[in-house]
Order: sequence, then C-alpha cells, then structure tokens
Amino acid sequence: MDALINIESTDLSTARVALSDAARAFATQALSENTRRAYASQWQLWLDHCAATGVSPFPATAEAVANWLAQRANEGDRGGKRLKLDGKGHALSTLRNAVAAIKSVHAAKGAHFDTTAPAITMVLKGVRRVKAEVQAQAAPMRASLILDVLKGMGGTPLELRDACLLALGYAFARRRSELVGLDLDQVGHGDGFLTIDERLLTVVLVRHKTVTDEPLKLIVPRTGNEALVSAVERWLAVAQVRPGQAILRNVSRWGTVGRERLNDESVSKIIKKRIAEHFVRQGDTAAEARLKADRFSGHSLRVGFCVSAAEAGADTRSIMSVSGHKSPAMVARYSAAADLERSSPYKLAGVGLTTKDNGGE
Repeated sequence: MDALINIESTDLSTARVALSDAARAFATQALSENTRRAYASQWQLWLDHCAATGVSPFPATAEAVANWLAQRANEGDRGGKRLKLDGKGHALSTLRNAVAAIKSVHAAKGAHFDTTAPAITMVLKGVRRVKAEVQAQAAPMRASLILDVLKGMGGTPLELRDACLLALGYAFARRRSELVGLDLDQVGHGDGFLTIDERLLTVVLVRHKTVTDEPLKLIVPRTGNEALVSAVERWLAVAQVRPGQAILRNVSRWGTVGRERLNDESVSKIIKKRIAEHFVRQGDTAAEARLKADRFSGHSLRVGFCVSAAEAGADTRSIMSVSGHKSPAMVARYSAAADLERSSPYKLAGVGLTTKDNGGE
C-alpha cells in the first residue's frame, strides 16, 4: 500500500507542470482502486529490482524493463492456483500488468514510456511462445446451476444475502466490484444503483469499465426472472435497505445485518461456499464438493450469463449489451463454443463411438 500512496502523491507532484491538490485528487481516480493497487504492487517490485541491480527506475529504459521481464518469466514465484503446478515463472498476464504499471507511473510523472519498444514486445512474444499455457477460466454458473443452488438455500439473513448476490450477479452479468457497489434507488457511496418497479429491474452504473464515460443502464424484465425478483426483494425486506444505501452488506455469524458494504473479495468465497453446499446436497462428500466448487470464482456469475445466453442462441452484440465487455472477442469465444457444440457432427447418427442402438453385432 505504501507504493500506492507514492503513486498518488509524490509521482503526480513531480510532473513538469505542478498540479493543484484538486487536480491531483481527480487524476489519482483515473484508474479504479483495484487497478491502482495492482499497479502499485508491480511498481514496488520494479523499484526493488532496480535497487538490487543498480538500474535507474525512472525514467526506465526499454532494455532494462525487458531484462526484468525475462528474469521474472524464468524465476518468478507462481501464485494462486499456479502454485499447484510445477516450475517457476510469472504468467504472461502478470508481466503485461507490470509493463502497464511502469507506463502508468511514468505518465503520472509527466514522462512517456514506450510499451511498444521492440525490446519489450519481442520478449513478451517470446515468453508467450516458450512458456505457453492455457489461461485459467472460471467455470460458468449457468442459469440451471444458479436455480438449483437458490432452491436449496434457506431463509436466514446470510442465505438471503447470498441468494440476492448470486441472482443479481448472474442476471446483470456484473463484475464483482460493480455488484457490491450497487446502492438502492439512487447513488450513495457506491458506483451505481438498482431500481425495481412493477415491470423491470434496472441497474445504472455511474462508474464502470466500459469505453464510454456515460452511465451504463441495464434492464432485466420481471417476467421470466421470478427467482431473481424473489431473491432480491426478500433480501431487501430483511435488510431494510433504504434509498442510497448499499444493497449487499456484511452479515454477522449470528445473522445481524450490518451497514457496511460487502467487500468484493468476499464474492468468490461466497460462490464457492454455496456451490459446495449444493454438491453436498446432491450426494457428494464434503471433500468432493470443495474440489468441484474450487473451479468457480467471482467471475463465474458473469461468465455463466454469457455462456447461457450464447448456448441459447443470443448473438454477440446482445450479450455485450448486458455484460458490457469492451471487445467482442471474449463474448465471441463463448458464442463460438456454443455453436461448435450445437453443430457438432458427433450428434449425427453413425459418427460418435457409441454402442447404444447401433444395430451392430
């Protein structure tokens, strides 16, 4: 966190033209809190590397950064789920994030850092070829799984809160930070708000990641989404949420509903917990259920909507109108996978290797 403070204060104050306190305050909010935190972490690693090797951290040279990336690709400790795999080396996505962090800090200092310099781009391309790996993808929580999980949940405040989270996260295909940032009826201290009337559930995101600076408005009809309406309204009644207040809040182990907004880092844990409980109800042991639930994450609700919509025949543009993806590439991937399954030649008689009703000896 010290590095983040350094970026927000010292770096901006050293720009060629001095910034006022108000200008600096706005400039530091150009990136989301999560992005700033990630960039701060990478910048601190760069500072540590430079201190150990005698390299000047600012202004950075493309060659020095390229050498650092290569070292991390070979020697960096794996984190998260990658700890389960053999070998060393940071993921390509981590290295790209490091380059973006260096560029961001240079921009904050009023300097330019060329991320397209040959030394950097060629090293990253080489890492991609030599250390190719399949990017971990959160398992999708399809509509059918969401409904099954909701059916098995009870009526305690904690269960009602979690049911509301799952239903909202799927129906509006929101990122976890956007989901927990929703207030009721009007913006309070969050990033957007949810309204409910006799026909529609509407989410307006004032701050979001899409390319436009305009508020993002999303609409879900009540008709055909009865489980969503029930989950949301039951929770709002129990939590007694008032206009401008956070919808998703902390709930104590004793069932006391707090006023503090749910932390976005809790979303993944909640999803895993509720899915594991579902599989236990289906007959799995606790260990088996935890293993299955580990494939899901905070991104599973968003992915689940995109996959379900693609499998039902929705086109890329209509899915993007809900998910808010910046590029159609990722959504097109879901659609392509759904198309491949629908048109699979193995569904035709005589193609698949089956012993059922084949009339053979």
